[in-house]
Order: sequence, then structure tokens, then C-alpha cells
Amino acid sequence: MSKGLTQRVDSIDALRALALLPVVVVNLSAYSTLASSMPLASLAPADSSMAWLVTALVAALLQGKGIALLMFLFGYSLVLGSGSRQRVDRLMGLGLLHGFLIYCGDILSTYAACGYGALQHRRGRLGLLWRRVRLWLFIGSLVLVAITAMHVFASGLSGLEGAGATYSFSTPQPLADWWRANAVQYVASLVGTVFAFLPFCYAVVLAGVLAGRLRLLHHRRWRGHWRRWSRAAPWLLAVNAAYGVVMAELLRTDVRTAESLVMVQMFLGPVTAMAWVPWLLLRPMPQWLSGVGRNTLTMYIASSITAVAVLSGVGLAWQPGTVLGCLFAVLVWLALAAWSASAARAGRRLPLEAYLARPGAAR
Repeated sequence: MSKGLTQRVDSIDALRALALLPVVVVNLSAYSTLASSMPLASLAPADSSMAWLVTALVAALLQGKGIALLMFLFGYSLVLGSGSRQRVDRLMGLGLLHGFLIYCGDILSTYAACGYGALQHRRGRLGLLWRRVRLWLFIGSLVLVAITAMHVFASGLSGLEGAGATYSFSTPQPLADWWRANAVQYVASLVGTVFAFLPFCYAVVLAGVLAGRLRLLHHRRWRGHWRRWSRAAPWLLAVNAAYGVVMAELLRTDVRTAESLVMVQMFLGPVTAMAWVPWLLLRPMPQWLSGVGRNTLTMYIASSITAVAVLSGVGLAWQPGTVLGCLFAVLVWLALAAWSASAARAGRRLPLEAYLARPGAAR
């Protein structure tokens, strides 16, 4: 490993690249749902068997998995040398700009908020850190269960609709109107994150810090544990497949009930990653994938810019069906992956990674 600003671990970079794929696919394919609480779009066309199948696969294999793994790897990377107050400050600034100006579903500001607290745990007693992980996991789980229960209760009351259910960012509109709606939605999402999701997200980031201190994902002494943990992968695949089938059917017939099940992936995503990641680590991953994972910040922002340019009402306002939308999202990830891998081969950083690594951001 290099002894520079950040210790590069190929397997971690490859995992980060893979984790970004679900985020890009879900974000782009469901861009029209940004004004609602649904991370997946309704089937289009509603009677298409192929749209149903693609939606079921996205819900089973991608939804909730990428964001959970990225949060975990963010905490992990804080231990590998990429963590400092200045870098987290810069990440927060990028997140706020990204959310207000480009994509109201920004996740960077949430990572940065968790990072401020996680930085203090890069050293110190592991026992204390483990207790903090369990405490915040317990608090976060209680909050999510309470919110899910309230949502289920509210969805059973007649006449209630989501606050943004009638608004679409994909409708052609003036730039000022689109930006105002995006900014308002981002502020609302920040408030919702603080009160609903931040404790659970913080627990996942702290778990990443703990894993990083133990070198859980990149030291061979853990291979025996990887094998044991990966035995749960087929069972979790079956559970996720069942969730995907139910979610696809509800998105076709009962969107309100589907919204009530969204919180399931907040739990299922991290649990699934605990088995799927060891399964991946036991297998050789392509070297180019490690190069892709070194520039995921720029890739993430670039995917949002692509969404605005192609899918928003101030861009081309393209509203593809379910299958074409998912295919487009995968192609965007592949194009960005090729850009990132090419930069890595040339020994270059993409713009935002270079910005975070500028002097003054190191410890």
C-alpha cells in the first residue's frame, strides 16, 4: 500500500465502484419520483411484464444495497487515511451545493454529517466504539420502526396523498421553477434525514470505522470469517427476491402500500451487504474495477448532472419507460466507470477527488 495521503486498497476501491452502480441505477431510473417518498418508479407501462421483471430485479438486487455499502465504506475509509476535518468540511460543502443546485436526493451531506462524529472514533478503545455502534443502531432502528408504523397507519386513512405526489421534476418548466422546487425538496429531505434517518446512518458509518480499525475487509486473517458470513448470501438473496416480487406488484397495483414498505430496505440493505460483501471478497475482482472506485465522488455528481440534462424539465425532459430507463442508467454508470478507470490508469484523479486531496485537506 502507498504511504501517501490515503492508503489504497484495491478490494475496497472495487467494492466502492460496485456500490455506486445501484445508486446510479435507482437515482436515474426513478428520477420522476424525487418529489415523493418512493425510491422506485411505478411500472411504465403498467401492464408490461418486462417492466415488472426489471422493477423486481432492481428492488431485489439494487435498492438499498449501494447506499448502505457506501455509508459503510465511507466510515471504513476514514481509518485508511482519507479522514480529516477539512476533507469532511469540503464533502459537506459539495453535498450542500449538489443538493440545492442539482439533485435534491443528495447523500453526500448525510455522509459528511455522520463523518464529523465518526472522526473521533478513529482511535481509542474498540470496546467503546462497539458499544456506540450498538447504541446508535438501536436508536436508529427504533426511529425507523416508529416511522414505518406511522406511515402504515397514515396510508390507511382515506384522502391522504404524499406532499409531492402531484409534482414531477421531469415536467418541462422554467429553470427558476425547477430550481425552487429542487431546493425546497432538498431542505425538506435534510429535515427528514436529521429526524428519521441520521441515527441509523450514523450507526452504519460507525460500523465502517470499527471494521476499518479491525481491517475486516482487507486482511487475510478474516478469510475464514468471510466464508462463514457468505453462507447467508443465498438465503438473503431469496429474501430480497421475495421483497422484489412484492414491491414490483405493489408498484403496479397499490403505490401507497409500496411506500410503506420502503423502510424495509433500510434494514435489509445493510444486512444483505454483510453477507454479499464477504462473498465478493472471496472472489477475484477485475483490476479495472479498483480504478473505477478511486473516483466515485466525481462519478456520483456527474450522474446527477446527467439526470438533470436528460431527464429533468429544464433538460430534455425525457421520460423513458421502466426498461429503457434502467438500461440508460446502467449505460451512464458504464460510461462514467470507463472515464474513471482511464484516469486511474493514467495516474490522474478526477476533478472532485483532486479537490478533496488539495493541500489543506490533509491532516
